[in-house]
Amino acid sequence: RNAYADSDEDIMAAAVTYTDAKSDNVGGASTTFSSVAIGTASSDRYVVAVATVRSAGTSDITMTCTIGGVSATSAATVASLTSSAHRQNIFIAAVPTGTTGNVVLTFSRSAIRSMISVFAVTGIDGLTASATATSTASPGSGTITIPAGGIAIAGSYNILGGAYTWSNLTERHDDVFNTNNYWSAASDAFATLQTSRVITATMAGSPVQPVTCFAAWAQLSGGPTSSILSYWIE
Repeated sequence: RNAYADSDEDIMAAAVTYTDAKSDNVGGASTTFSSVAIGTASSDRYVVAVATVRSAGTSDITMTCTIGGVSATSAATVASLTSSAHRQNIFIAAVPTGTTGNVVLTFSRSAIRSMISVFAVTGIDGLTASATATSTASPGSGTITIPAGGIAIAGSYNILGGAYTWSNLTERHDDVFNTNNYWSAASDAFATLQTSRVITATMAGSPVQPVTCFAAWAQLSGGPTSSILSYWIE
């Protein structure tokens, strides 16, 4: 009698939910966005904040972020330093508890204004993005490969332009504040592998100094959960 066993790996599909967007027109050395919606609490929840800052002058400005008191990792970042300083980051942190929390941005020099787009994510394999892309062009375009069962998130900002139209990723919000500051974000989960998917954020009007970031995360893989055992008699 001979036998063999074969096991299959259980794969948990990732999920992404848009939860909030907030803007600040005061500026300064740091900005606290209070009571930001961060979704349903879960032991495997991560919170992603697409954060954008604008500063006077053309010297670069950088930022760090905490989400619900947790230091966030920057998955992607891009800057435009033509007539003023614009920087965008996609931050991510593991925040398993709470349905709201403060998002705090701390800047390397004084900011004029800032904004965030926030997402709750579950079922991913950790903080590290599987692919990223950035753009300072109009339209903002990025090419990323998204693993089967994974997710993608993107954000974009421009001044003096207009509202957004996204292609190959679903728009989740499109907002304007202080008359001419436009920002938008998009996200999706994908059941199948998306190889070199071209995602585009098209801005209306004549946008100035756009910044756009894109990031993808792979699904979390579980351990063996099933097996097939077969026998035959010689």
